[in-house]
Amino acid sequence: MRNEIIVHSDGNTLNNTADNLDFVDYAVMVSNVKKSEGRNTSKYRGVSLHKQSNILVNGTVRPVAPKWLAHICVNSKIKHLGVFDTEEEAAAAYNQAYEAKKLNDIV
Repeated sequence: MRNEIIVHSDGNTLNNTADNLDFVDYAVMVSNVKKSEGRNTSKYRGVSLHKQSNILVNGTVRPVAPKWLAHICVNSKIKHLGVFDTEEEAAAAYNQAYEAKKLNDIV
């Protein structure tokens, strides 16, 4: 069984001409889908806001500074890259892992 699907090159699902239809590996297609606008997400692919609870300090409940998670999908499994103080640091970790993935250095 092949893991390929047919996609419309121009995005128009009503245009079924032969030159508009392509076979694409499913994993490649999913990795190229635009990032959705959801909650607790970043503007960067592979980065999301870490859900943290408040902490108790000297009997007072205080909020924790937000942290950012970086993660990437490798061989259909999510690999967590770490927790970062800034969105940009998490994005840099994702970008580094993505480049390694393209070179097949990540397992």
